[in-house]
Amino acid sequence: MERALQNYERTTTEAMTELLAAVETETDKLATKEATTDLLAAVETERSTLETRRRLEIEAARLRRVLELRRATVAALARERRDLEDRRRQLEERRRQLGDRRRRLEDRRRQL
Repeated sequence: MERALQNYERTTTEAMTELLAAVETETDKLATKEATTDLLAAVETERSTLETRRRLEIEAARLRRVLELRRATVAALARERRDLEDRRRQLEERRRQLGDRRRRLEDRRRQL
């Protein structure tokens, strides 16, 4: 009987040891699974951040091109305005000269 009790205690102790080992293994698996889930979430967040950054860089490049085109347009319009102002001044000067010439011709005709 004593021997049977010792075998029972040994068997129970071995069973408890195996059960504890199994619990530890499952706990490790669960911890690994949680760590993997956390890692995957971090990777997804980083991927999303990089994708957002890439979209923002593309948009920034597009806006830089738009700005360059607008600056070029403003510069071209400024040149055209200066050219038109020069042309206007030339035409005013020519009109003044023609007016002076007409007055001289009229004066000469009156004198004749």
